Amino acid sequence: MGNWGYLFDKATEKFSLAPVYDCAGAFNPQYSDEELADVLKEDPKTLSYRLSFGYQTSAFRDDNPNVKMTLEHVLFGLGNPDCAKAVLDLVPKIGAALPDFIALVNSVETLSDVRKEYIRTTLQYRYENILVPAYQKLIDQGAQ
Repeated sequence: MGNWGYLFDKATEKFSLAPVYDCAGAFNPQYSDEELADVLKEDPKTLSYRLSFGYQTSAFRDDNPNVKMTLEHVLFGLGNPDCAKAVLDLVPKIGAALPDFIALVNSVETLSDVRKEYIRTTLQYRYENILVPAYQKLIDQGAQ
C-alpha cells in the first residue's frame, strides 16, 4: 500500500493520485519464456487459479489487517460502493476494448510469441472469469 504515483498539474499547482501505477507485475514479467510456456501447459484448474485468484493484491482485509486480500475478495465481496461503481462502469468498456488490447499485444515486436500468448490468455481469462461474473453479480442484485 506504499507504492503510489502522483500527478502534478502545473496550471493549478495541485497534486492528484495517478489513476494506474506500477501494474507491471500483472503479467509475471519475472518469468522466463520457458516458465510461461510451462504455465500455459498446466492443468486447466491450476492454470485458472494462477490466472485469477492465485495471486495476492497489496490490499489488506478490514477484518484482519495482517491478511492480504486476493482479487476474489476485492471483486466478489463487493461491499465497497466505489468498487461496485467501478465494476459497473468499466467492465462493459473493457469488454468492448478487449479486441483492441489483444491487437496491441500482438503488435509489440519485442514480445516473444509465448509471452504474447500468456498475456492474451490472461487478459481473456480474467475478463471472462473475474470481471464479467462480478459485473453480473451486481446486475443480479439490482445495481445500475
